[in-house]
Amino acid sequence: MIGFSPKGALEAFLVFPVMLIIALTIDILGIVLICFRLDDFGILDIIGLVIFGTWVFVRSGGEKNLKDQKSLSTTKEKSAAIKKQGTTLLKRLGRVGLRAGIISIFEFIPYVGAILFGWTIVVAIEFFSDVQSFSMETGE
Repeated sequence: MIGFSPKGALEAFLVFPVMLIIALTIDILGIVLICFRLDDFGILDIIGLVIFGTWVFVRSGGEKNLKDQKSLSTTKEKSAAIKKQGTTLLKRLGRVGLRAGIISIFEFIPYVGAILFGWTIVVAIEFFSDVQSFSMETGE
């Protein structure tokens, strides 16, 4: 998340620009291939889904730490902790599905994916959601 911390500055000035360059490169390559009447057979889409799907998945987890299962004494506590981890994982996958999954479906459609610039949209959505959540936290 973008903020006043060193991690926030690193994301704002290094991670987002690098991801934007990668996204623009993949999207422009798709358009260039279409202009020369070539098809990538979904290779650029798979590369984009792996890169940006993984990135959104890692970012969606936040910095929340769950309880260590070794410190729990009873099996009921352990099973509750496992259920909580499973629920957290499903929520993270749901966020990834909403952000990167819907765009990737459009990216796999021939010609629509080349014109859409979907991976650039994914990076922009991530950036603006971080800026919005940061401004809501600080009250500015």
